[in-house]
Amino acid sequence: IFMTYADRSEDAIYVITRAMVDAFPDYKTGAPGADGMALDKQNFTWVVPYHAGAVKAFREKGVWSEAAQKHNDALIARQQVIAAAWKAYGANAPADEKEFAAGWLKARAEALKKSGMDVIFE
Repeated sequence: IFMTYADRSEDAIYVITRAMVDAFPDYKTGAPGADGMALDKQNFTWVVPYHAGAVKAFREKGVWSEAAQKHNDALIARQQVIAAAWKAYGANAPADEKEFAAGWLKARAEALKKSGMDVIFE
């Protein structure tokens, strides 16, 4: 699994993704688990959204589908709801660590429910 921040350059992530896909035959036996980078082993409807640069590379390879795009868009929307809830919660959050954690879980759940999204973890 390769992870990056959403604010990273689309071009940079595209180039890295293309390099990993194109060079796969050269490194697939070089390390334990490297075979997991094969295109046929990618899960495009997983729990973390794909970066636009990676999506561009996967589209070029013909493995990115409309279903993957729909799922990815939903994950990005979910993250936006959670980020907005975090910002709102942080403005008046309690200083006590336990109260903070409990309050955050409640605020997160309320924001997700209000947006019609599954809470998953409560």
